[in-house]
Amino acid sequence: MAVVATIKCVVVGDGAVGKTCLLISYTTNKFPSEYVPTVFDNYAVTVMIGDEPYTLGLFDTAGQEDYDRLRPLSYPQTDVFLVCFSVTSPASFENVREKWFPEVHHHCPGVPCLIVGTQVDLRDDPSVRDKLARQKMAPVRKEDGERMAKDLGAIKYVECSALTQYKLKDVFDEVSSSFHSNPWSRREADKFTARLLLLRWSRRCRRRSHISASSYNLISTMPTTSDSIRITFVSAWMAAWVRETEKLAGGRTSKVNSWRC
Repeated sequence: MAVVATIKCVVVGDGAVGKTCLLISYTTNKFPSEYVPTVFDNYAVTVMIGDEPYTLGLFDTAGQEDYDRLRPLSYPQTDVFLVCFSVTSPASFENVREKWFPEVHHHCPGVPCLIVGTQVDLRDDPSVRDKLARQKMAPVRKEDGERMAKDLGAIKYVECSALTQYKLKDVFDEVSSSFHSNPWSRREADKFTARLLLLRWSRRCRRRSHISASSYNLISTMPTTSDSIRITFVSAWMAAWVRETEKLAGGRTSKVNSWRC
């Protein structure tokens, strides 16, 4: 039986912009009318890309500052990010540029991002427009979202409504399409991480005479069908080096123990 490939999609954005409702509406085909959890349980759906089935894993995150340290734990192995804002909240729109893109690219450089404008059913709501007008603001326009996507190098800008399901499916169709067509895949991101770890490690141990250049070259060019295996091997090899260095240092290991990737 063939193994079905998995696409990991992580949803980020300010709190209360409709990320969880977006996922619930898409996966259950109905808008949550009662309790809306702060964070949606991770969910998996099967999607077709061409004639091939894929498992689309959807990961919700909390946008509040209280979760800034925990949220990145969801990021490793991500294939596509959905960076969300509400078209009724200009502040959440600005945070796409000021907070979310910098955070995502810091932890997962090169992983593609799709900018999603949510709650478009409220864009022309009189009470929403009046409330924003009193603050000398207006709902975010579609062209503003498209311009930001171009400026930030996002895959695309799409907008939708979880309530009416307007273009909701289009959002996740774009996720599947970007995974299929984008040359930068999770495997490439893993290679980048492995090379970065090796570079930092080699700089630290360059002065250690017992670490040979040939050993470094062996690891950096190690052929394998799985880049995650390469990273695991590198991590284990570096851990072994730390233990060896501790022995050679005879207990004087303060510098070794402070090593960070």
